[in-house]
Amino acid sequence: MAATTERRFTVLNNNPQYRTVAQAFPHIGDKLTAYWGHSNFVAYMEGLLHGTRNGTRRGFPADILMALHYLAEQHKTAFPQYEVTDDFWAYVESKPTVPNH
Repeated sequence: MAATTERRFTVLNNNPQYRTVAQAFPHIGDKLTAYWGHSNFVAYMEGLLHGTRNGTRRGFPADILMALHYLAEQHKTAFPQYEVTDDFWAYVESKPTVPNH
């Protein structure tokens, strides 16, 4: 295992939310480890959390869904440079206000 991958695995393996997901869905745990700390993580999580299978995905149990959301927030905090900034409300809040005349 490469040093960088080993560090990612160690960080995630010590994370209870990661362990919850990886134990229930090992293939997802593998991808979370591979993508942690990269922009691919954000896209992968978007696909998991918002469904990209035209309604054919059954959804996750509540504990897994909560763990995935928590991991997404942890990644956002640790790697803010990879977050998508196309949020409408963030755009609205960033616009300067027009003074009343």
